[in-house]
Amino acid sequence: ADDCFLQFLNIRVHESQGYESKQIPLRPRVRFNARKVAKEMEENGVPQDQITYNTLLSGFAKRGDVEGCYECFSEMLRRKLEPNTITFSCLMTAFVRRGDMDGALEAVEEMKSRQIPLDEVAYNTLIDGYAKVGDFDSATQTLKEMDASRFQPGTITYNSLIAGFGKVGRVEDARSLFNEMGRRNVRRDTVSYNALISAYVRVGDIENSVKIVEEMKKKRVR
Repeated sequence: ADDCFLQFLNIRVHESQGYESKQIPLRPRVRFNARKVAKEMEENGVPQDQITYNTLLSGFAKRGDVEGCYECFSEMLRRKLEPNTITFSCLMTAFVRRGDMDGALEAVEEMKSRQIPLDEVAYNTLIDGYAKVGDFDSATQTLKEMDASRFQPGTITYNSLIAGFGKVGRVEDARSLFNEMGRRNVRRDTVSYNALISAYVRVGDIENSVKIVEEMKKKRVR
């Protein structure tokens, strides 16, 4: 299983060479040598454990740097360190940042094969990824799966979907989710309100956008 997933990651690395993320502009690539870094950490007394490698993975994931994640993950396995939910959430984030949902879903399948459960971060990452590529059927299905699990969708989850629906003009769906937050006592923050306001503005519904602004002021949302 390790070899198959590593092979998949390696293919994705080669496919991403020279490819600029659709979601974020990548900084100039810095070649990452996981074994060299691991050796330096060892010499400086830094623990060679799961937490250390997950921290490194997180940094590369936020950049959408699949190659850096591959190097980290490979070295992690070489050192017989077991990947966990955080490890795979980082890999999913790297793929999502590049708009590569196939890659993110492959990470999910690998989690399932290892019997590693998805957590709130993993679900949110998937939903955010689907919303960014405009696959709202999959996003809402994942929301239902999350709801059926032990994790209740929170503010971040709803905000991702409201913003996504708003960007494609599906203002009624955005409003429905906004209302659902209220019914389920999920905190609606400034991002929630601004996402809905933007949705109304996008379709030219100034009247409702003004109403939401007034509601926001009345409730003193900060």
